[in-house]
Amino acid sequence: MLREIGTPVAIWQLIDALESADSELCECAAEALEIIGTPAIQPLIERITDRLDNPAVDENKNPIDVIYTLGVLSEIRDPRSFDFMVGLLDRFDDKADSWNLAHLCSRLYNQHNPEIIPRLRAIAEKYGRKDTPNNVITEANGTIRHLLVDQILESEDWMIYGCCYMRGL
Repeated sequence: MLREIGTPVAIWQLIDALESADSELCECAAEALEIIGTPAIQPLIERITDRLDNPAVDENKNPIDVIYTLGVLSEIRDPRSFDFMVGLLDRFDDKADSWNLAHLCSRLYNQHNPEIIPRLRAIAEKYGRKDTPNNVITEANGTIRHLLVDQILESEDWMIYGCCYMRGL
């Protein structure tokens, strides 16, 4: 219901729902917050910061992760979201938190801001020198590729002359 209304009044309740063990509830809350949009940015930033500074557990005694909350924030294109996410790159990298760093690298694509490309290249290079394989390199390079394709498709030099039809075998 809150998703359909799109009201900012329930932002904090929706953010709480993102931390539920019920994945369907998390998805509905995420959709509602994305519809609400920019009014949800600061509360999302506050929750992510609070969870990173003060880890907590859910009703099943599992650590509460910031994955859903960060995912929702990434879907709201805004300089505040982008700047906060760039700041998180430092935080996750300093703590060698490769799980959250990889997730963040993939989510930066949603901001559609090519300014992040040099930073993602540096991260991929840094993690590429390690002996242990991880998803940080994959996610950083994937986001770079997507952003570069977007730049080409949005440029004046690109034209689509026809279309293709692909058929499965």
